[in-house]
Amino acid sequence: MSDLTHIFQSAQADHQAGRLAAAETAYRAVLTSAPYHTDAMFLLATLCLQQSRMTEAVQYFSQVVQRRADLIPACITIANTLQSCSDYEAAIALLRAIVAVAPGHAIAHNNLANAHTRRGELTLALTHYDAALHANPTHADVYANRATALARQGRIDEALVATRSALAINPHLTSAQDNLLMFQHYDEQSTAESLAEAHRNWGKNCTQNAIYRRFTNIPDPARRLRVGYVSADFREHSCAYYLAPLLQHHDASAVEIFCYDNTPAHDAMTTQLQSFGAQWRRIFDCDDAQVIDIITHDAIDILIDCSGHTEGNRLGVFAQKPAPLQCTYLGYPNTTGLSVIDYRLTDGIADPNGAEKFYTEAVARLPECFLCYAPNGTAPDVAVDPPCLKNNFVTLGSFNNLMKIGPQLVALWARILRAMPTVRLVLKNKSFSDADTVARYVAQFALLDIACDRLTLSGWEPGRDAHLRCYTTIDLALDTFPFNGATTTCEAAWMGVPTVTLCGDRHQSRVGASLLTPLGLTSCIAHAPDAYVAAVQRLAQNVPQLSHWRKKLREEMRSSALCNAPQFAKNLEATYRTMWQKWCVDCQREGEHP
Repeated sequence: MSDLTHIFQSAQADHQAGRLAAAETAYRAVLTSAPYHTDAMFLLATLCLQQSRMTEAVQYFSQVVQRRADLIPACITIANTLQSCSDYEAAIALLRAIVAVAPGHAIAHNNLANAHTRRGELTLALTHYDAALHANPTHADVYANRATALARQGRIDEALVATRSALAINPHLTSAQDNLLMFQHYDEQSTAESLAEAHRNWGKNCTQNAIYRRFTNIPDPARRLRVGYVSADFREHSCAYYLAPLLQHHDASAVEIFCYDNTPAHDAMTTQLQSFGAQWRRIFDCDDAQVIDIITHDAIDILIDCSGHTEGNRLGVFAQKPAPLQCTYLGYPNTTGLSVIDYRLTDGIADPNGAEKFYTEAVARLPECFLCYAPNGTAPDVAVDPPCLKNNFVTLGSFNNLMKIGPQLVALWARILRAMPTVRLVLKNKSFSDADTVARYVAQFALLDIACDRLTLSGWEPGRDAHLRCYTTIDLALDTFPFNGATTTCEAAWMGVPTVTLCGDRHQSRVGASLLTPLGLTSCIAHAPDAYVAAVQRLAQNVPQLSHWRKKLREEMRSSALCNAPQFAKNLEATYRTMWQKWCVDCQREGEHP
């Protein structure tokens, strides 16, 4: 055995044993003698990655892929790991190095495009998705991912076409199936009826091979319940702001809480949620069968889907009905389409009488708003005065997801701006970090006679406090339609800015009304486009009222039902208890467990 081989093997042994300093010294010794020893270079790069020395790691990995094409798949896997940890900069650097030496590598282009999409660099993303499709025109995942980038640019029609292209290649691609349903909510041509039909059709296909179980849960109507929440959003995500108060204030004597965590990567919000005492189960790397076994072993009585058809959902688990009672709640504005999910949790404003016809689940209405908001504990103070007092003009704003801002809504907002020639409009969301996306929306407004100097289109603000501080620049917020905002409406109110909403004929266009009603902001709720325009004009011109809201709205919100977490948890537990008691009665009627 040569000395070099001995040093390399010693380095590997030290590395495996966790003696990283010794391993690094040995790897470097090998490379000093043999600069092209790619195995040593690859492992040294891996060691740097373990120590979060990302710049060095990417530098070494880049040299590896230039010399060893057979190690490209391993480097792509590492880039994927970097993405899952939200280190997009390092992932992009490594993937760029790969496509530089392998320009026809479809997977590398696809993954590089994914990283750019997550950073809001949508035009760059589309360039690499197109390169991936040029290399492999039948790659269904690339079509599906490309659809997401198009949707984030507000190009919903094109996103739907790309999603259907993915399904034409692979009809069983679940991410595309979910996105096809989700994107239709942003399509201004969709109706409540068409959405209901699409979800029912999906549900019928999904449950064709379902295995129905006999449950051993004891049908005692008064016993402590075991309730499980399944979510991919136990992290810094809008859904977490509604899960936090619920988890914190559940009555431990009445319910034992289990959280089934499908979150890709944990953060400070995850730690906070874990601190509330729920039994925590990490399921991100588990397949459906494994998750079902875990839930069954935990003997869950009521299982709650918190994702619907959004990214990271586990509807495949729910389709197999691992718990006697199943509900869907919070993360999705529609039915799941699964008849084996028993209830949809909502309220009487978001889903008034008659909404049942749109759902495969029974409607369970909470007595107040179906959401309970936990304000950011470090939010900036509310600005003393509305900015119009200093600017001498009114500023309207919407910080909603760009997918919710379609051509008809742009036309409605342009109509407001034309009617109020001094008013300015601020739109802020991550997609406006992309210059081409900004240009596209500026052009849409220009066609409607709105000059660019009346628009401010802002992109990403690092940190939630910086984001919230942007509300100090607007006087009145505009809700989106037909897909209302939720967290944006709550954040605006917390910063002293009311939101004008257009209330429609389905859940997704009634959330604004559900949130504003407990705040006493019924004057901000319109029921037709003309009334929406009139409400914005009326409120924007009422400077004393805007000043009042700046001074009082946060405190009024704090004392409202929207932020009364103990009462909300109590109401929800009472709803769970009613569901459970009905199940117990059904058991007694049948003489055995269902």
